Amino acid sequence: MSDAFDGFDEFIGGLKPGRKATLGGTLRYHLGADPNDWSYPGNVKYVPHDYMILVGSSKWTGTAATSGSMSVNFPAVFSGEPIVICTVASTTPLFQDCRCQAPPSSGAAFEIYWFAAANKTQVIFHWLAIGPIATQ
Repeated sequence: MSDAFDGFDEFIGGLKPGRKATLGGTLRYHLGADPNDWSYPGNVKYVPHDYMILVGSSKWTGTAATSGSMSVNFPAVFSGEPIVICTVASTTPLFQDCRCQAPPSSGAAFEIYWFAAANKTQVIFHWLAIGPIATQ
């Protein structure tokens, strides 16, 4: 059975979605109040045992609006709440100010809330999540 990644082994080293990629750095500490809820603020230093980084792009579309929200499911589940950073990549109409927030939610999904001064019909977000890895 073939998939969309057949023939790309030489370009990406055989890495397919869900496989572990070793990154060149080390996450030395997590500063917060809980070893598994990375989104909860605090002043205790934890040494992460294992963590993962997930990234993605998501698109909100709808009738003209100055604010909205959307749910995003992570492609893999964290064992606790991760830290999620989101940014607006593009809007329709183009080049108009738009802001977003991704407050803590769960290890499986999160919400993006956005607002703008002018009506939007489409907003594309890029997001990055880092947190404790789930044992599966």
